[in-house]
Order: sequence, then structure tokens, then C-alpha cells
Amino acid sequence: MKRLFAISLILLLLGALLVPCCAASSNHVLLSADLSNDQMQAIEAMAQTVQDNYGIEAFFVYDNTQQGGDAFKKSARTFFNNNRSTDDAVLFAVSQTTYYIYLSGNAQDVLKEDDSDELYRTIQSFDERGEVYNTAAAYYAALQSLLDSRKGAAEDDDDEDWDTPQSGLTASVTETGESAQYSAADIPPIPKKIAAERAERLYDGADLLSAEDEAALLDRLNTLSETLQFDVVIVTAKAIGERSPMEFADDYYDYNGFGYDGTDKDGCLLLISMADRDWWVSTRGEGITALDSDYFISCLKTDDFMEDLKAGNYDDSFTRFTELVEDFVTEAREDQPYTSDHRYNDWENKKAGIGISLIIGLIVAAIVTATVRRGYVHAVRKKADAGSYLVDGSMRLTQSTDHFMYTHVDRTRRQTESSSSGGGGGTHTSSSGATHGGGGGKF
Repeated sequence: MKRLFAISLILLLLGALLVPCCAASSNHVLLSADLSNDQMQAIEAMAQTVQDNYGIEAFFVYDNTQQGGDAFKKSARTFFNNNRSTDDAVLFAVSQTTYYIYLSGNAQDVLKEDDSDELYRTIQSFDERGEVYNTAAAYYAALQSLLDSRKGAAEDDDDEDWDTPQSGLTASVTETGESAQYSAADIPPIPKKIAAERAERLYDGADLLSAEDEAALLDRLNTLSETLQFDVVIVTAKAIGERSPMEFADDYYDYNGFGYDGTDKDGCLLLISMADRDWWVSTRGEGITALDSDYFISCLKTDDFMEDLKAGNYDDSFTRFTELVEDFVTEAREDQPYTSDHRYNDWENKKAGIGISLIIGLIVAAIVTATVRRGYVHAVRKKADAGSYLVDGSMRLTQSTDHFMYTHVDRTRRQTESSSSGGGGGTHTSSSGATHGGGGGKF
């Protein structure tokens, strides 16, 4: 009997130990991929953080084996209903071709169906690369940021001078898939009223530069801006709060007193936000025409600027940005701004091509000439004039005509620009009422 009691006690203790293990398996996430136990625990912890901080239970379904449609929504809702423990909940589901959001209880008052677009934009790059864990982590990080912005908007702002959120939490996901949390102190401050004096042209809130590189870049920005009479500003941030990258870049430029030439406020600003790895260029005044939004942004995307930015070579990337701005503004002031019809570096490429062609042509001509001379040097003798080869009276010209042989025309196919999300093009009005151009994307 004692032995049976001991065995029963051991089994009971083992059962108690297994309870936490069962709890560790995720009840909030359904994924079409096998993740490690550590990854599932990390995702479940993110879901729990959302519930603890905001009182909303958050579910995520990711199934890239389904095309979407009613069957997909039904299966996602079934998982949602079987696992939720409260009426205040949100479900975000992603299939091969569609995504779907469902809200219940108080979640309907805080979130809207349109928020699904913002959530999907955050996870899109990870989804397209098939990184399932990073996709789930990005969703929960973006949801925390979104809920925090709604919470901050509902609170009274007692600060009369600054428009930066004074409390709350924002979150994001890093390249390695780790969730990083940011406080309001990590968001660069923006005055509520347009400052009377220009702020520093470099704000490295994300600490991407060493002290030496930061000082050198600031000196470069000041010298270039004063020389061109065109403000060139760079801002890095760990997070930017509830504003979109476009809104934040515009507002930071306007309210911090940047810009030359009276009301036009000529200049541009490069924003780097590490929270969701956003970059954005805001242009104003002469910057709108000199840095043609579609073309300038497309150049940045294919230039060393972007390669260095993705690789984390931030000093090189920012230096290259200033070089491009200088070239574009200088060319625009010669009444020929760079566009898709007048492409950057075209003339340099043409000069290089002409030089190479001339060198090759001269080499070939020299070889041919040398070969011909060697072949005939012993077979002929130099004659004093062409008449030496004619018999007197043997040639009589009775008719003369011109024959058109051929012509050759080089044509360059004109490239047609196409718009894409996260690109550039056109102008818009910022919160200050100013007209801005620009564009950007993810890195």
C-alpha cells in the first residue's frame, strides 16, 4: 500500500510539473510551420504582454498553405473562439493571398478594421521572405505600438510646448526577430509651434554613429547647407510613435524651423526609424523640384546609399546621401533637374563608354594597319602618282551619279516610371499646412 501511495504521489508530482510545459505551448498563435519551443514561448509571452498592458487578448493565425476566402476565415475564427478567455479580443489572420481581422468586445472601441492595413505592412517583408517566427513577432510588436498610440491619444497632454507622447510604450521587431520595446523618451521631440530658431541639422536619437562620425557628419551638413542655402537634415530615431514616417519627417522639418528662402523653406530631411526599419525623405520648397520625388527615391533605392543602410554602414550611407543631394540640387540650379528623362550619371557613363570605344578602335586600327603593311611591303613599290597605273586614253567618264548607301540612327528606349507602395511621387500637405514632396520605404 505504501509503495502504491508513493507511486501515485510521484505521478501526481510529474503531472504538476507537466502543467507549466503544457501552458508554454501557445494558445494564441496558430502557424503553418514548426517552430522551436523557445520561439513559441517567446511569441506567447508577447501575446501575454498585450493582454497585461491593454486588457485585450491577441490572436494570430498564419497559414500559407491556404489561399484565403471563407474557408480560411472560418478555420481562423474557430481557433479564435476555442481559445479566447475574454470577450475583449482581436484576431489577425494571414493566408497566401489575403489577411483578415476580427474584433470583439472592447477591442472594437480601440481598434478599427482599417488597422489591418498597418499591421500587414509591418509584417509584409517577413511574410514575403517566409520567416514565420519573425512574422508573428512583428505582428505583436506592431499591435503593441498601435494600442499604445491609441492609449496615448486618449490621455490628456499637459505639455504646452512639445508634441511628443509623454507616456506609454512602443514596440518593434529587430532583424533577428527579437521584440524591442521603446519608451516615449526614445521618440525625437517635435515642438507644437514652429521654432523661431533652426534646430541642429543632425539628430542621432538611435545612436547609429560614433561621436567622431557624428561630429564630422554634422560639420558636413552645416557646410553643405550654408553653401547651397538649402537645409540638409538627418534624423535617426529608435521609434517615432503614432505618426507615419512621412508625417514625422514633415513635422520634424517644419516645427524645428528648418528651411531657406522665406516662406518656401528650401531643403530636405532624411528620417531613419529603427523601430520598423523605415526610411523617409521629406522635401520642401526647392527640394520638391530639385529632388524629383519618383526619380530621386528610385536612385536612392539602387545606390550605395541603400546598400550601406541595409548593411549597417550608417556613416557611409549618410555621407552618400549628402553627395546625392548636392549633385541633384546643383544640377537643378542649372535649369536641368535630374528626372527619368535626364538621368543622373548618364553623361559620365557616356564619356566612359566613348573613351573605351576610342581606345579599342585605335588598338584594332593599329593591328590591322601593321598586318596589311607586313603583307604588302615586299610586293609593291611606291608610285609617284595614280597616273602611273593608267594607259593614256584608256579611261573616259561619260556619266556621274550619287548612290545613297545607308544611314544608322541610335535610339534609346525611354523608360516608363511606375508607382509602387513606399515610393514617392506628387506632393502633399503636412500638419503645419506646408507643401512637401518625398518618399521612402523599408531597409
